[in-house]
Order: sequence, then C-alpha cells, then structure tokens
Amino acid sequence: MIGRYDDIIGHGRWNPQTRPRMPRESRAAQFSPFAALTGYEEEIEEGARLTEEDRHLEEDEMVLLDQRLHQALDEDSPVRITWFEPDKLKEGGAFRTAEGRIRKVDLARRCIVMEGPQTIPIDSVKSIQLVD
Repeated sequence: MIGRYDDIIGHGRWNPQTRPRMPRESRAAQFSPFAALTGYEEEIEEGARLTEEDRHLEEDEMVLLDQRLHQALDEDSPVRITWFEPDKLKEGGAFRTAEGRIRKVDLARRCIVMEGPQTIPIDSVKSIQLVD
C-alpha cells in the first residue's frame, strides 16, 4: 500500500539556508498559553472575596460608646476599638480592631487618633472596650 507521505519519509530535517535556526527556547515560547481575556482572573477573585454588612447602632449603644470613650480618656487606659471599614471596590466592608491608648479625639476631622499611626473614623466605631 502506498502511503500519502511515502515521498518525504526518508528526507532529513529541513534547515533554512538564509538564516540561522531559531533556538529551542524561542520556538517553545510560540506555543505557550496566553491570556485571551486579560483581567478575567482578577475579576473572578474579586467577585469571590467576601465582605461583611455594616450594622447601625441603637441610641443606647451610642451612649455606652460615648461613656467608654470618656472613661478611657479620663483614666488614660488602653482600649480595644472595633469599627467598620467600607470596601473601596464593592458593597459591604470589614470590621477592624485596634488596641492601644487614645492620643486624642479630633472632632474637626471626626476621628480618634491612637498612639502610633492608627486613625479611626468616629462615625464607624462599633465598640470600645477597656483593656486591663
């Protein structure tokens, strides 16, 4: 039986006469996969990232926060403050916690300045606990 490629089976590899052979690494790079949809993986990861929902405080909870804040300032005692930080990219956010001493309460900027670089928005505070 005569095969379709019988006329070329005995031939060796073709070598170009006018330029050098491409290196093996460069040839392999031609067949490497590419990202047809740029940014797709990042979008999938962002969609899978979970956020929490903010909860609003009742009036009595706000009064308790105010009392604890004044107590911490009067006694100069360390506190643990939990606040809600909105997410910059999607709905919701995350609850954050900082521990340390309060340096000052800046009413003009509506924030609590902790010792160190931490600044906490007053309106986002959810709890203040005195730490022994």
